[in-house]
Amino acid sequence: MTQFLMPLDITGEEKMIGGVLSLRQIGYIACAIILIFIGCMFPVPMILKIIFGVLLLFMFLALAFIKVDTFPNFTNGISLDKYIMLYIRYRRMQKNLRLGGLIE
Repeated sequence: MTQFLMPLDITGEEKMIGGVLSLRQIGYIACAIILIFIGCMFPVPMILKIIFGVLLLFMFLALAFIKVDTFPNFTNGISLDKYIMLYIRYRRMQKNLRLGGLIE
């Protein structure tokens, strides 16, 4: 029997459920379901509950599945939640201006 060596891909997330969903993605989907359930408990009109649920679901699905391809070092890009955290960290970082340019 012929055996082939397969290189390991350690750059991506480990897929826990059926080779499709990672633990981070499962967490986002679970949070969305829990928040939609809690939002349905409030005494507001049904149309507002539906709008709230759909917006919340799309927001969490975007955080779980969308990849941003602006970084050349990553082959598949980074996930949207990591991109947002890096953006917030960059914006909050203290920046020093000198005559030669921006020095951080």
